Amino acid sequence: MSSHCLWIGTFLVVGAANVHAYPEDYGPFGAGEAPTNCCVKPWVCVRDEPSKWMFSPGSNSTMNAVSIEKVEREEENSYVLTITNGGKQIFRYVTTDVGPSGWVLQAYTGLINNDKVPDYVVVTGGTGNGILGWHQIVFFILSTQGSYKAVPIESWGANPLTDLVDINGDGQCEFIQTSFIEGDKGKDGRYHNYWVHNLLRFEGSRCVSANKLHHRFPRWVWFMFKPNHADTDQITKQQRLALWRKQGWGEMHYPQYPYKALADDQKR
Repeated sequence: MSSHCLWIGTFLVVGAANVHAYPEDYGPFGAGEAPTNCCVKPWVCVRDEPSKWMFSPGSNSTMNAVSIEKVEREEENSYVLTITNGGKQIFRYVTTDVGPSGWVLQAYTGLINNDKVPDYVVVTGGTGNGILGWHQIVFFILSTQGSYKAVPIESWGANPLTDLVDINGDGQCEFIQTSFIEGDKGKDGRYHNYWVHNLLRFEGSRCVSANKLHHRFPRWVWFMFKPNHADTDQITKQQRLALWRKQGWGEMHYPQYPYKALADDQKR
């Protein structure tokens, strides 16, 4: 697909060999159970070029915009993300290439952390082929002390319109983050894989666990190639903790991710 902007709202059709590899079929909520009070609104794609994309609140406005430009170098490609407000640049961030499916799917804005200043969210394309087509990086551009800070968090099948919600109605936004865990031997004597859903919150630019806010989290959903939202009983709490700790690369690549706090949560 040549146009990145055409991917708006279609996060789950890019780069996957099996259409049942993720999406809502394995979410933490069943049909009609998911919270609907979303914290963000999507911006409109106003520029879609091979190496440059721009999003703004409306199709005729570029004074307030999120722009992403690809910079090609012999050693490694990079992407420059800038945010302008009233025509003035207020944020600039450089990151490396994230995968074969391109860099950006969509940009959003809303009140995400606890300071009541608008924040931004940018979602990448898939970081690989096959099932990795669902693996994405969600860049939270969070207001903090008069400026902004980028907080990248990995997630699978990310859709801010359903994943960024005020889950308990207290006026603060939560992020339903999804991990893919290769499983251990279950009680049926077979090995299974799991979609693991955790609830996160942002305090300023600090990402913290919010699993205690809702009884469904953390939730380990057995990947069984048919719709499933149940918390598995195939593995014990001790197995969950051990499997989570094996995912140490997440802490290394995304230092803002509360890996250790979430490890404690898996015993709940």
